[in-house]
Amino acid sequence: MTASGAYTEFYAADGTIRGDGYTGTWTVEGDAMCCDYGEGKDCWNVRIDGEAVTWVQDGADGGTGTIVAENPNNF
Repeated sequence: MTASGAYTEFYAADGTIRGDGYTGTWTVEGDAMCCDYGEGKDCWNVRIDGEAVTWVQDGADGGTGTIVAENPNNF
């Protein structure tokens, strides 16, 4: 995950990521969620508090988001 401003992604149960005009894959490895958008895997720890998520890498917060149910953007 690279800092990129606001975005929305859908993480499907089959390990695919779908966004606006792109796809990728996700896996869980140990305590980290790893995403690959075709440029190599990037792994982050995830801190969740209710619907709020914080992406953490190397002990530093790298971004925040909100968890929503289903796929509201129909990716």
